[in-house]
Amino acid sequence: MPSILTRFVLREVLRWYAAGAALFLTLQMTDVLSTTVAKLLTYHPPLWKAVAAFGAILPTILNRTLVLAVPFAILLAFSRMQRDSEFKAILAAGVRPLSLVWPLLLPFALVGLIAAYNAGTLVPAGLKQWDRAWYRIYEQTPPPPTQEHYTFAPAGALYYASRVVNAEGATAPN
Repeated sequence: MPSILTRFVLREVLRWYAAGAALFLTLQMTDVLSTTVAKLLTYHPPLWKAVAAFGAILPTILNRTLVLAVPFAILLAFSRMQRDSEFKAILAAGVRPLSLVWPLLLPFALVGLIAAYNAGTLVPAGLKQWDRAWYRIYEQTPPPPTQEHYTFAPAGALYYASRVVNAEGATAPN
């Protein structure tokens, strides 16, 4: 009975882990892709430089995705099992609830090891390449944006606005 139950719990959680990893990867890639496209439109670098910068940030995105998908998978798998009264059936069969968690230690310990290796070696190297790639695009250190803040207070109200502007002439040569 425990081996069938172990396979069931693992299959359920790993299915949600794959869905969570795909979801978090898509969300983060959308953010980084939009930032990269904005830099392409603003600074007009060659496409290969933008692709190099985009590829350099991938280890950081992968690391966040691996870690975020673990609680996502466990919470969604166990909530589905609770909603379908599978926990009641498992408890009625005499299986302790803690025995459902132990099978998850091995795959998620492996995910933790991969994330630790990625965070210790690949992420710093990727961030160094990220900085180098954007330095090649700007041909200098990226110019810091300037901010202007506006506050207006008529009787009984407060309005606040701001504007962020990049330095003039910050376009990189083609």
